[in-house]
Amino acid sequence: MSENNIQIRQIKDEEIEQSMRLSSFAFQMTIPQEEWQAEVNRQVPDEVWGGFDGAQLVAQARIRPFRVYLQGRIVEMGGIASVASWPEYRRGGIVASLLIHSLSVMREAGQVISFLAPFSFAFYRRYGWETYTDRKKFTVETALLPRIESAQVRGQVVRVGDNLELLSPLYEQYASRFNGMLNRSEEWSKELIRRKPGQISIYFNELGDPQGYIHYQVKNRELFIHELITLNHEAQLGLWRYIANHDSMIQQVVLMAPANDALPFLLDNPRIKQEIEPYFMARIVDIEKLFDQYSFLSSLDRKARWSDSKSVILYIHIKDQYADWNDGVWELTVDDNGSARIRRLELESSSSLIQLTCDIQTLSTLLMGYKSASYLYDIGRLQGDGEIAQQLEAIIPERTTFLSDFF
Repeated sequence: MSENNIQIRQIKDEEIEQSMRLSSFAFQMTIPQEEWQAEVNRQVPDEVWGGFDGAQLVAQARIRPFRVYLQGRIVEMGGIASVASWPEYRRGGIVASLLIHSLSVMREAGQVISFLAPFSFAFYRRYGWETYTDRKKFTVETALLPRIESAQVRGQVVRVGDNLELLSPLYEQYASRFNGMLNRSEEWSKELIRRKPGQISIYFNELGDPQGYIHYQVKNRELFIHELITLNHEAQLGLWRYIANHDSMIQQVVLMAPANDALPFLLDNPRIKQEIEPYFMARIVDIEKLFDQYSFLSSLDRKARWSDSKSVILYIHIKDQYADWNDGVWELTVDDNGSARIRRLELESSSSLIQLTCDIQTLSTLLMGYKSASYLYDIGRLQGDGEIAQQLEAIIPERTTFLSDFF
């Protein structure tokens, strides 16, 4: 079937089961018959865009509306998920058309950035997405768990179940420290707990204030940590002591943590298994609106070499093959308090002003804070004046990227 005969549109209520059958096949999931209807009821057809060959759904992509933390602010994000097609329709450009179409949909919805979990990093790079975060996977054998004395921990750990009134403020305070963590809605928080069975326990300090929590499951002599949130070192000690108290029933603990997590340094024997896994990708959907919300460093917080520059003006040529509203030469002005203004210029009349050039993938990973301007310049992803690249780096805050969710 020719791609020209494929219609792209949102799915309808009566087409939800087609979408679920496609997802079940593509992602090799089996939904028990007794759970099928409940799963149908949870679907949101307005979020799913499909490629149709007549009445048959042959490919699909879901756009989930999320909000994320970026440089301490909350911005709207479109989460691309459930990208799939039937084998006989693959390599025909239908998925590519869905991805390109999704950019306009997200822009219209005010989603300035997009995340996705790639089946292939190379595939999604073609359409403007780039890696924005890694995860560090720790596997700690029981014998290597920290031995923390009770005198070191003055508070207590209490099992609380799905008490979002206690859990959500802890999560949000922790998440705001990173670039790329979700600002979770109550609905999404409930969905995560439903999908991840196990125990949830909170650490309270001696004043009774909650300072962190652990969501975990013990199965087959392994303690798998779905999420470990700590606001300070006291909570970290308290929760790791709690984890170690499971030693009689487990052989190892597995945890996914931010790439800069320094757990081994806290252990008597730091030689535990550590694996770095590239995780999610990000893409700028709307450059203009993103810069309006982006917090650069103020002149007081910039590196000494650039601290005297009260206002910074840069001219950057951004290449975006699939979102023409991003493609072009931009004048970026960052004032002394870190607020940005951006103005699009005519390419023909502004070519002599261009100081830096990059594609949308490079700008995305740069503004997320995953890779620095100097590194991207060194490897040729950011081109132009090296001095200006250093100046750009000097105004972007350093903040670790992380995402503890999956969609």
